[in-house]
Amino acid sequence: MQDQRNLFLAIALSLAVIVGYQFLMPKRIVNLPPPVTNQTQQIVPDSPVTQVERTEILAEAPRIKIETPKLHGSLSLAGGRIDDLVLSNYFETIKREKQVTLLSPAGSAEPYFVEFGWTADNGTPVPTAQTIWTQSNGQTLTQDTPVTLTWDNGAGLSFVRTISVDSDYLFTIKQVITNHGASIVALKPYGLIVRSNPPNDNQAGGGASPSIAGFYGAGLDEVSYKDLGKQGIITHQTTGGWVGMNDKYWLVTAVPPKDQPMVLTLSDVKAGKDRYSAGYQGGEETVAPGASIETTSLVFAGAKEQSVLADYETKQGISRIERTIDFGWLYILAKPFFIAIHYIAQQVGNFGIAILIFNVLLKIILFPLQDRSFHQMARMRDIQPKIAALKEKFGDDREKMATAQMELFKKEKINPASGCLPIFVQLPIFYALYRVLSTTIEMRHAPFFGWIHDLSAPDPTSIFNLFGLIAWTPPEFLMLGVWPLIYGGTMFLQQKMTPMTTTDPTQQRVMLMMPLVFMFFFARFPAGLTIYYSWNAVLTIGQMALIRHRSARRQANAEKV
Repeated sequence: MQDQRNLFLAIALSLAVIVGYQFLMPKRIVNLPPPVTNQTQQIVPDSPVTQVERTEILAEAPRIKIETPKLHGSLSLAGGRIDDLVLSNYFETIKREKQVTLLSPAGSAEPYFVEFGWTADNGTPVPTAQTIWTQSNGQTLTQDTPVTLTWDNGAGLSFVRTISVDSDYLFTIKQVITNHGASIVALKPYGLIVRSNPPNDNQAGGGASPSIAGFYGAGLDEVSYKDLGKQGIITHQTTGGWVGMNDKYWLVTAVPPKDQPMVLTLSDVKAGKDRYSAGYQGGEETVAPGASIETTSLVFAGAKEQSVLADYETKQGISRIERTIDFGWLYILAKPFFIAIHYIAQQVGNFGIAILIFNVLLKIILFPLQDRSFHQMARMRDIQPKIAALKEKFGDDREKMATAQMELFKKEKINPASGCLPIFVQLPIFYALYRVLSTTIEMRHAPFFGWIHDLSAPDPTSIFNLFGLIAWTPPEFLMLGVWPLIYGGTMFLQQKMTPMTTTDPTQQRVMLMMPLVFMFFFARFPAGLTIYYSWNAVLTIGQMALIRHRSARRQANAEKV
């Protein structure tokens, strides 16, 4: 039937658009506010300096070591910056030779750091990036031992900064200013994240794109580095918000005090090269002689682990920070899928096995729908001769043909749409699993068996170099690996077992081409997704065999009667 041919073509095109969109334009669309000027004093990052080796930069200033179960590095006594941070449990490649470096000091090849401080409009001396703080308490920053830094401006103000860190990725910065002078002093607190050379969209691998993210009182708001470069500066005024640099797997945020109004500013300072910053500045606070003021802010700097972010959102009140894990527009489906797969993986010790078990559970849940669909398709096949007779009777009169056909469906108790319903159900499942596998860090570098060492990456083999036997690396469009071939084969076998609802040879040839098309379509998807769908096809084949057996038994019993 022409309508069914169009249906399957529409589904294939829909699938291509849904996932292709993620590769071509993966950034979420947000409405950017117009540039705002002169509302707040802009905190300008350091000017670029000549790049030198990272180890040399780290040796230029005195430092305090950072050592926790998930982080190691140091903070600089020059400026009191957090600018040297390495993720202990994550590596750049599956070879696990080098741990992921998250933060690096100014002057290095990829500067990326966090600083806090105060500004003053009346010339009052305040700490700067060159200020050398005095370490007054704590030798190493650990989850159990905070460190305290002090500095005196020589004009009656003393600054005390206490930095602590938990066992995951959250730093707490408590700052106290005491006025020992004879006059009132006015200051404004600020926090700032600065980076150059952020990863570009192409490095996102089909998942979430790098962005500058924030919460400004509504949902999670994101802007790409490219769009920020066009606007130069974007500001938001809010209470209880935060800003951060959001990569595919990593996140750095600055969280101001939740009970104070703040101006959150995103900017791109073009000084030789783009130098992006995201920060906040509070309102003016006065310190009377003999009095003190105190402010406490937070910094998240680490991996986007779902349970950790969810915990910070509920217990620390960092609104919508979990949404930096980009589950896409089917968040309501993708998140429970992830939680279920993650839980199963914790029990069995392998994410690939967890995906297979999860598929079995989905099949059990959807079995009644699949069962009804198969029987409806079988009935459609059985009445094809009657439909052909109607075509001969009514010829080109489409209106009478459609009326007669609907009467036939009603008489035979057939719902043609029910045969296609499982296919539509698979589309949101496909998209949700795609987001889970391509976005969550828990899937990153998660091995399966054999040659699959990273379920979040495509199958690394290719039939065009005989799966590595020939010393040649094919271009990307020829990277057709083992698992995509397995999927194509299982899809072809599944299609051969599916009752044909049309006798048109052209439509049959179109349907037979679908496994080949989808085989190449799946070649660059995460291997975990291809494994899921290959296993799904195997289960469907088994399900079809079971349903056929049951149908044959019912028909045999009916004939005996």
